[in-house]
Amino acid sequence: MDATEVVLRIKNQLVTRQLHRQLRMRNEHLEAQVRLRTKIVEQTQLDLLARLTLASEYRHDATGGHAWRVGRMAMLLAELKGLPADQVDMIKKAAPLHDVGKVGLLDAVILKTGPYDAADWEAMKQHTKIGSRLLSDSRAPLLMMAREIALTHHERWDGAGYHSIKEEQIPLTGRIVALADAFDVMTHPRSYKPTMTLSQARTEIEQEAGKQFDPELSALCLKLIDREGEKLLSHVGPLQLVA
Repeated sequence: MDATEVVLRIKNQLVTRQLHRQLRMRNEHLEAQVRLRTKIVEQTQLDLLARLTLASEYRHDATGGHAWRVGRMAMLLAELKGLPADQVDMIKKAAPLHDVGKVGLLDAVILKTGPYDAADWEAMKQHTKIGSRLLSDSRAPLLMMAREIALTHHERWDGAGYHSIKEEQIPLTGRIVALADAFDVMTHPRSYKPTMTLSQARTEIEQEAGKQFDPELSALCLKLIDREGEKLLSHVGPLQLVA
């Protein structure tokens, strides 16, 4: 062997290795920066969605309590249904936007005291279409799901809902949020209806299984009510959307 050539080759290999290490460290740093920036963008988007949720509820529920409770219950139902963790998380984030279309309704409808007449109900039905338009034309999966929920959360299993689609024609997300929304409305004050007890709401859901509600999801909802009880009625603040 030529000793000089061996030394040169070793030096070249060491220099090459050092360059590779520096390149790997730089790539790792750049990847970390991208992850950080992506997280910041995602958090900003979720913050804006939370503000949009509050805006949709502000005229009649300044705390947004209804929206957050619906989000929590929809998440729990999705878990019981056995959906993948990423879908459960997305439903938790998207469900609070179900009533975002109410920002387009008149105060005379939103703030009316006393029972609704036929004209009031027709006006109220428009909030699903308004919400769908507000959330349309986005490729973001979260907003696509939120749009789907906003449009379909007042559909009925028997087809007698706002847009007359039925059974499994209704997206699963819409069926889940329909139950969570109806339960929360049943058990909290509304100007157009009396407030039900937890037991009365449970009976109502049991009776409406296969009519208003998906029968399988209704059974899961009854289990959830039995398991969580009064916790489902308690006020919650904005969900930890990035948790």
